Amino acid sequence: DLTTVTPLGRNEDYRNVKPTNTDDPFVLLPINHGNRRKNIPTILRTIRRTPDIRYLLCGNGWGDVDAEHLPPNANRLGWIAEDDLIHHYNRATAVYLPTLFEGFGLPYVEAMGCGTALLVSEIPAAREVCGDAAIYLSDPKDPAEHADCIRHLVDDEDYRHEKEHEGERVAARYSWTRTAEQYVKLYADLLGDK
Repeated sequence: DLTTVTPLGRNEDYRNVKPTNTDDPFVLLPINHGNRRKNIPTILRTIRRTPDIRYLLCGNGWGDVDAEHLPPNANRLGWIAEDDLIHHYNRATAVYLPTLFEGFGLPYVEAMGCGTALLVSEIPAAREVCGDAAIYLSDPKDPAEHADCIRHLVDDEDYRHEKEHEGERVAARYSWTRTAEQYVKLYADLLGDK
């Protein structure tokens, strides 16, 4: 049996066009559905542990969180247009995605493409997509660990820049053109040179 892995690509509009907003730092949480695997209860506990850090919650996944359960330092944006999402990726101090399990994870690649530091759960899909570019959370359900990692990124500019640059390097490997070329090559190999 032959198995060929062809990764997804990334919209090349997700690129670093604006510097991280260090005057008004915020952590971005782009979650498009409220599936349990997205780990929203842990995220909310982490946000409460860092009351001086602002969080922008974008995507439809936050719709089921009651306003009374939302910490005051979290701003729920709901669904936003892609241009606005790219803007937020670019300006964010970090993107925080402690999912319990994931497939390819387009937000990983989008964040890295925008030159944004990325905190993710230590899960196989994240390792495969992000390599050394992400900060890995050893326990996806430990808000104390998550808060410490977020604090480190916010407070240590050199560390954050290192992760931002590494992320851009990794994201450059992903493009829809490359994905299409791999499919064309696969079909040509399977069909023979006819």
